[in-house]
Amino acid sequence: MKAQKNSKQLKNYLANEKKDLIKFSKEKETQIAFYKENFINVVNLSNYNSFSIKHDFLQDSKDNYLWFVYNCMLQQEEIAKDGEYVAIFLTLTLNSSFHKYSTHNNKINKHYKKENTINKGYKLLNKSFRDVYKNFKVKRKHEKIFFSKAIEPHKNLTPHLHSVIYVRKEFVKLLIKHIKNVKKNNRLGRLDIENIKDINKTTSYILKYIQKNTNPKNEEQYHFFNGWKKKNRIKVFTHSYSKMERYVFKKVNTILKLSSGLEEKNAINEVLEQCNIRITTKCETTQKIKFKRHFNANANYDVIVNRTRTISEKIDEQKLFNLMQKMNAKIVYKNFNKCVEFFSETHFQNKLDKINEESEKLVNAIFESDNYEYKKDAQIRLNYLHNLYSKIKNNKEKYRVGVRYSDFIKCFESELLTKTYSYTINNFQIIDKDTNEIIYNKKDFKLFENLTRKESVEYWNNIEKMEEVA
Repeated sequence: MKAQKNSKQLKNYLANEKKDLIKFSKEKETQIAFYKENFINVVNLSNYNSFSIKHDFLQDSKDNYLWFVYNCMLQQEEIAKDGEYVAIFLTLTLNSSFHKYSTHNNKINKHYKKENTINKGYKLLNKSFRDVYKNFKVKRKHEKIFFSKAIEPHKNLTPHLHSVIYVRKEFVKLLIKHIKNVKKNNRLGRLDIENIKDINKTTSYILKYIQKNTNPKNEEQYHFFNGWKKKNRIKVFTHSYSKMERYVFKKVNTILKLSSGLEEKNAINEVLEQCNIRITTKCETTQKIKFKRHFNANANYDVIVNRTRTISEKIDEQKLFNLMQKMNAKIVYKNFNKCVEFFSETHFQNKLDKINEESEKLVNAIFESDNYEYKKDAQIRLNYLHNLYSKIKNNKEKYRVGVRYSDFIKCFESELLTKTYSYTINNFQIIDKDTNEIIYNKKDFKLFENLTRKESVEYWNNIEKMEEVA
């Protein structure tokens, strides 16, 4: 009877969460579609025809999935040709404190911590995986590994990670030991590592695990996964290898429809065989120019891309969070003779809140209990807490020695800053080599927004607020 009640609780929880995620996804996609179709017009300057932009979310989802599959297959082919690598399949999960419900007994998990959100768990999985491939060293030298990875929800909606990793044969044991250390250091949950015997089957191996969520078959499946992904700000697919830039593939394939009708052939290879591609990138900061080519002498089309790269620096929020977690007032003080107000104030208030909470419990216990000895002991404990509260409050400066949050950022700026790169496509041309006809020219198209800049910003701010409320 109890098991049935637990099962019902879990089913109700999942049903309600699924309903909320589907609603969130539908509202977001409707907003995006409405904005594109009603507030944006694209004008072809060569003939002055105008058209609105359609938002086909199911097709976008399919394209994302296929892009992942295409690159998995290409990476698999390249690694197999090398002959020096083996493949392992890795699954990383989060520890019990991230799981609201246990799917083993359908009960609410007593070890679950409310602050361990889905997004926080996702960031921990990503950080752990970065530790795996960025910090893998052999004889103190970094050893490069290749991978394809995907994040998806567990049955109770907690994220977990699946990945195929390619490593040189002689370093497999070292890598597995390294992964186990990462798991221990980051306090992850269950860790599964499997050797894939046939390296030519690695793509099908990972797709077997992720296809249900990441390649939805209908709108309900799409909105559930899309809601889970977007509401929790999750990037599902990541590669260490890409044979071709995604934006180039998407534009060329949209214009020329080279993947239409393909069956077993890889669509990325088809574009590379049909097109001679040249990408010119100019750095706005250094003024350096870089060229990249995918050359094919027998190509039917020339693709010419000119773009600008902009470098900016910002505080990495994850690094900041990690640094704040590691520090207490004493350590910060030793580092630069100041203490950040943000941290010390939080630390101070947490102490007082905890004392108040314990005091409240004791007051209730004294009031409800008939046991004289217990009441006497509880009263002694309560007096102690009251004295401790006064002592901490009267010596607040010991917990709050420094001043501004900005000072903290400034002192640790070199550790916290991260570079971000943004690219602007200045021109994109597709030319038929036989006729020399320009099939597509980005400069021929002008995008007009039927909103002022201020109105546009307000519109998207309202969408963000809607997401926060949801």
